[in-house]
Amino acid sequence: MNVADAVAVRARLQPPDAGGDEGVELDVDALGDERAPLLAIAGSDDGSTPADLVRETADLVPGAEFALIRGAGHLPCAECGADSSYFSKISKF
Repeated sequence: MNVADAVAVRARLQPPDAGGDEGVELDVDALGDERAPLLAIAGSDDGSTPADLVRETADLVPGAEFALIRGAGHLPCAECGADSSYFSKISKF
């Protein structure tokens, strides 16, 4: 699935009068059989989105993968260097 396809799917899931993402419930049944690969990444030191919550969310998506970045907080992509396990996990995905 490319970016244009993902945008089209999101448009079908979000009610037309929603106006934004806050408080919007998506109609996941509208997704049908469409699937895209999912890599859920969490930092072990994330105080706002605990790694267990990210793992549980990933478990709801068939075929999803979960990666824990030890020593990272909420933004491992910004906190870790270019040679970090974060970028290694993404490139392997």
